Amino acid sequence: MANLSARQYSSREKPGKTSCNAIWQNTVINALALYYVGAALCVAIIDGANQVVGYFDMGLCSGANSSYAFVRNNSWLAQINEITILNQLQQNPNQTVIISHWHEDHFNLLYSIRNNQQYQPFWQQSSFYVPDTNLQMAINVNQSVLAAGGTFVVMPNIVAPALFQFQINNNPNILCCKMDAFRDAHPHPHHHGIYTMVKLASGRLAFLAGDCTYAGVDINDRFNFYAYIQACHHGGNYALRPAQRNINDIPLPDPAQNPTAVYSANGVTYGHPNQRFVNDHNAIGYVNHIPLYNRFVYFCQ
Repeated sequence: MANLSARQYSSREKPGKTSCNAIWQNTVINALALYYVGAALCVAIIDGANQVVGYFDMGLCSGANSSYAFVRNNSWLAQINEITILNQLQQNPNQTVIISHWHEDHFNLLYSIRNNQQYQPFWQQSSFYVPDTNLQMAINVNQSVLAAGGTFVVMPNIVAPALFQFQINNNPNILCCKMDAFRDAHPHPHHHGIYTMVKLASGRLAFLAGDCTYAGVDINDRFNFYAYIQACHHGGNYALRPAQRNINDIPLPDPAQNPTAVYSANGVTYGHPNQRFVNDHNAIGYVNHIPLYNRFVYFCQ
């Protein structure tokens, strides 16, 4: 099966500089909203006018990879957040979307609406930044974007170890990095994803890992001193083979900011979060620990 990067896709300009971005060079990022969506991840990027202009990952609590989200008594919170996100896409369809990697719990919102005509303006007006894959579900999402005329920028997998950093429309407040951490015989998405660093209007820094293994993070990016970290793999194992568990791989917290680690998990599936890995974040200096299943939404500001 062909990879995304081997297929026809819409990239009207260079990666990070597309004509239908909601994030422009001067866009100020006021906040990040980490929604509780079960075992999945969905982070809204909010601008200086308090409008959602983008998303880092778009998972939902439905889908095979996160079906157990509904076993908790508070699953109704996740369902309300689903409605909020979907309504927002209809009200403001021009979005900049970054997908960290192609596991269902990080993109199944996109897959669920791929044939829904209500979201045609979203496909048409938005830009998507994604890592390469040969996953058929991802190719189906790609086809929805292409059919509508949107922009789908694919970051290819290259010989590891390697990193490629890019800004979106030269905006200094959001920096993405495509990692290729290991030379896997069968590339694992955690080792070949996109992580993102955000400078908020407050001056605080946030690190969005998705499931990107910390061992593949650029050493300079680890030393930026973050007020917030969206913990790798929902607070589960951040060092899948051939990576090895090492707390020194975790991006460092800013001790002056009362730093917070957020775990986008439902507390049920796949050991998300796992207390051993929560303890690693604590040991490195993250003093606040926010499991999203105890909250409706958590704002980084």
